[in-house]
Amino acid sequence: MTPSQSSLLDVNVAINLISDAHLDVFDVAYLLSAVSDQAATAKLFKSRFPEKTLVSVAPPGRDYSKHILSYPPETRPIDQMAKGHPINRLRELLPWGEISPAKILAAA
Repeated sequence: MTPSQSSLLDVNVAINLISDAHLDVFDVAYLLSAVSDQAATAKLFKSRFPEKTLVSVAPPGRDYSKHILSYPPETRPIDQMAKGHPINRLRELLPWGEISPAKILAAA
């Protein structure tokens, strides 16, 4: 993935998260990321939607982003997500060594 593709993915995640929260599509959102690229998104989410929950989900074998952790109130490693939970579809779709943005967006 090129740097511009990565930036585009980050922007799309941020826009969709904030837009869906505004449209009241969900009460709980799961942000799968181990990097700090979405820290500003988490900060905006927490300030604009205090009644909603943002859960930071760590990919297998990765630590949580310290920057993101300063905003969402909950964290969960993907290995501890309940069986049958929609986020577990990602385990089937993604080779964890290389995460494909297209597969993440298709799983959403």
